[in-house]
Amino acid sequence: MRPNNFDLLRLFAALSVVFFHTIHRLNIDMNYFILSFFKFIPGVPIFFFISGFLISLSYSKSTSIKSYIKKRALRIYPALYLCLILSIISVFYIGYLNTEVFFIKDFWIWIIAQISFVQFYNPEFLRGYGVGTLNGSLWTISVELQFYFLIPILYRLIRNKNKNNYLIILIIIFAFINIQFSSFGNSNDFGNQTIVYKLLFVSFLPWFYMFLIGIFIQENFDKFKILYEMKFINKLFYSTIVLFLYNSYGMNPITFFLFITVIFILVYSFKNLSYKMLKGNDYSYGIYIYHAVIVNYFVYMEYLKEVKYLMYIIVLSFFFAAFSWHILEKPILSLKKVKK
Repeated sequence: MRPNNFDLLRLFAALSVVFFHTIHRLNIDMNYFILSFFKFIPGVPIFFFISGFLISLSYSKSTSIKSYIKKRALRIYPALYLCLILSIISVFYIGYLNTEVFFIKDFWIWIIAQISFVQFYNPEFLRGYGVGTLNGSLWTISVELQFYFLIPILYRLIRNKNKNNYLIILIIIFAFINIQFSSFGNSNDFGNQTIVYKLLFVSFLPWFYMFLIGIFIQENFDKFKILYEMKFINKLFYSTIVLFLYNSYGMNPITFFLFITVIFILVYSFKNLSYKMLKGNDYSYGIYIYHAVIVNYFVYMEYLKEVKYLMYIIVLSFFFAAFSWHILEKPILSLKKVKK
């Protein structure tokens, strides 16, 4: 498969999440132009699509289930554990846990949840800190882990020559689930939703169609490459029409699929752009998981409303992500026998 710009796309997606979380949590008033740019980069849905594309490719290259599990574990858990340690240090350093009454049993239940696959669990003793959850971004890690678990099962179901038909049927089914889920509640008012809605939100069910579209495009790569092989003016025209539809009708399964085709064009249209800019370094995961801890600190300290705090958070997120990548993630990823 030809050189791509997935690392660069992931970086922009992570920065989009940082941007929106920061301006929302710190009540920062930003001008419309910047907002209009970042709303075209829906961070989490892009991550789910990329996961479907790359993880299915990784699975197909794995020599065994054990090899596949090892690769996924090495990518997710080392940085996640470092983030957990830094999160705990932050709340102790700031003095929050020195004044908060909690039971040791509850603390260890929370720790076990964080180091396993229930990262969305938020204990009562942390609800008074920052935005009310120590690292709210980690719900997507739980969803990703569910995707990883489902990949071997999925490929057993679609391993015959009719795999495309099965994938299309599954995409339609889970797109319908997403539509029904969206009408069931409002994620912007998550705290006031029912427990059923919250559990569905952190399950794979509403998001699986995004992951499946990534798999479908990866499995039919040769058919989709016509998109990035178009002439520049045709790419520009197509992308403009799709972004207009996306802006007009918002995120739904149809506009998401069209939006992802534009992403596919960008990822494969500019040869080696990602490597030229990032030199093979992938800071996106670190930026994504560390930024929420930093945002929480700023909220707890009441560093609010000023644009400079957004800049501080972006710089600090980059710093911790770079530290994590070069000191921990990159050396550990070298243990993979098969490159992701």
